[in-house]
Amino acid sequence: MYLDAVRALLLDIEHGSGKGSRKWAISNDDKHLTYMERVLSEPLLKGGLYYGEHRNTIEYRTATLSTVVAALALHPPEDGKPHILIDGLKDAERQGLMVDFRRCGVHPDKVIETDDKKDPLARLADALAGFARDGIQWHKAMKPLLDRSLKNGLIRKV
Repeated sequence: MYLDAVRALLLDIEHGSGKGSRKWAISNDDKHLTYMERVLSEPLLKGGLYYGEHRNTIEYRTATLSTVVAALALHPPEDGKPHILIDGLKDAERQGLMVDFRRCGVHPDKVIETDDKKDPLARLADALAGFARDGIQWHKAMKPLLDRSLKNGLIRKV
């Protein structure tokens, strides 16, 4: 139920911001800013948004694993069994990731491939990554919003 409500909310934000279902890299700065301001102002999402900072790496699996594990340590699911959605996950990688998560002390109920063309949660993850990257790299509009969001607990760095 919660994820259905979040998906509906995100679709509304995508539409209202003009970003639509476009990826962060394809959308423009004004739409980025409007989308992120709306996401960060939503009480339903407050304190549940995380990003990891990984510099000079192409080890996306390791970066994804460490970020998800750290976020779950701070915000574990109530039933203790997370459903982990990963954009672009290949079937051949799924079982290995389940093993990796378990080695890190996370016991997911499911690790699910998602697609940013179909799922607003995947697009939110893409937008959070782009937003954090832009804020870290001192983008004129995103840096102040990232700093303010971190200070106010709207988003957390793990």
